[in-house]
Amino acid sequence: MLIEHTFVTTLEGTQALGLASSFLREMGFAVSPQAAFQIGSTTLTELELTRGKPNKIYPDKCFHQVRLEFDRGRVNLALSILPRPRSAFALSRRTMADLKPSSKRGRPYADLMIALAQSVDELLTQRKTLSDALTSYRSVEATAALLMRRRHRRRRNIAWLIVFVIFALLGLAIYAAATSK
Repeated sequence: MLIEHTFVTTLEGTQALGLASSFLREMGFAVSPQAAFQIGSTTLTELELTRGKPNKIYPDKCFHQVRLEFDRGRVNLALSILPRPRSAFALSRRTMADLKPSSKRGRPYADLMIALAQSVDELLTQRKTLSDALTSYRSVEATAALLMRRRHRRRRNIAWLIVFVIFALLGLAIYAAATSK
C-alpha cells in the first residue's frame, strides 16, 4: 500500500530533512545508506528510511518505507507499508495486492500511513514539537494495533472452535462405532 503526500515548508532543506529524520528515527526507522545531493551542491535533497520486518501481521510491526524529497520548500512524502501476505490455505485467491485502503482489512494500514504523513506535515509546516507530533501518531498506531490484535484473536478462537468441533465429532463417531457392537 502506497500513500503520497505533498506539502510546503518554510524550513531550509537540511533543516527540514534533519527534523523529519530525527522524528522518524524516534519511531524506530533507520536511514537507508543512499542519500541524494543536488548537482553542484552539498545539501541533502532526498531521504529514505525503513522500519519493520516482512511477513508481520500487525501494522506497527510491518515493513514500512518512507521517502522524503525536498525541492525549494516543497516536500514530497511517499509512505509504503507491506502487510503480511494471506496464507496459502486461504479460501479466496485474493492477495495483498488487492488490499484497498478503504476495505475493512486495509483500513488499519491506511490509517497508520495517513497518521504518519500528517505527523510529518505538522512537524515541518506547523512546527510542532517532536513529542506532540509523536503523540498524535502513537495514538493512531495503538488503535490500529489493538484492532488487528482483536481480529487476530477472533480468528484464532474460531480456528480453535472448529478444531474442537472436529475432534468432538470424531470422538462421537468412535464412541458410536464402539457401542454399536
